Amino acid sequence: MTVSLRWGVLGTGHIANRFSGQVAALGGRARLQSVGARDPARAREFAVLHGFARAGSYEDVLADPQVDAVYVSLLNRDHARWCIAAARAGKHILCEKPAALHAGELDAMLAAARGSGVRFVEAFAYRFHPRWRALLRLLPEIGGPTVAHGAFCFHAGSPPKGRLLDAVGGGALMDVGCYPLSWLIGLLGAPTRLACTARLAGTGVDLAAAVGLEFAGGSVAQALCACDTATPQRAWIAGPQGVIEVDEPFRNRPGAGMRLLRGDEVREITWNDDGLELYAREALAMAGCDADGSHPAMSWADSRALAGAIDACRSQAGVRWPGES
Repeated sequence: MTVSLRWGVLGTGHIANRFSGQVAALGGRARLQSVGARDPARAREFAVLHGFARAGSYEDVLADPQVDAVYVSLLNRDHARWCIAAARAGKHILCEKPAALHAGELDAMLAAARGSGVRFVEAFAYRFHPRWRALLRLLPEIGGPTVAHGAFCFHAGSPPKGRLLDAVGGGALMDVGCYPLSWLIGLLGAPTRLACTARLAGTGVDLAAAVGLEFAGGSVAQALCACDTATPQRAWIAGPQGVIEVDEPFRNRPGAGMRLLRGDEVREITWNDDGLELYAREALAMAGCDADGSHPAMSWADSRALAGAIDACRSQAGVRWPGES
């Protein structure tokens, strides 16, 4: 029998709001226990809105003995500090993407989780949707992937504001480029080589980036991202026997399709969908981690490969966090 986890949430922003609303709708399959914010009044309002039993500071959430797992939905610059603190408090961790500012920070987070014997999952929600599993099952039908493409570009203003231009943890690569990069890594493995070009903002972070990647076995791919220009959100992966096209690959909006193209054949792909919303799936998936604390849908190896790829992209694009050489 699956154990129902009691959740603490760090942060009260837009994504925390969506996560909490969807977890609340699960009823007895999960429970909202405690929410923390920098502003205690905001935490109390959020608790009433979603039905949390308690509200307070981040420290209060981690000190609550009734919290089994925490969802870390903070600015990228704050992930490592609070994930390590959560691990030391004995809480399982679901951390919003990208988990860390750089690979070294991620290593410290995973070491803390391993040392405390807790689960750690980087929150790429699409990995827990049944369409992802359907996509993996399709790969043999294209004869082995050789070429792939993924894009996530949106318009957040001219220029974008707030966290997107944050000189510590901001930029298109960190905000949305991590999606196509993680999608390609999940299908093709860790890249063996990559080349990145980018257009930078005045704060030194990227507004848009294009990444070419090579993988073991000779597969090549491209990832595109932008936060000041909108494009259709699509991805595809191809082999000598066909192409798989995926609409809305990362948000899995209702009605978004997936097709297998082989010669003149176009087959619409279906999958079993139990109707659960995307963030609710993440919460339930935490109960299915392996004994080492990693989840097979978004493993620690995948998180490490992604962090290394983003580091390489930033280095080539000239995006540096303060203190980096």
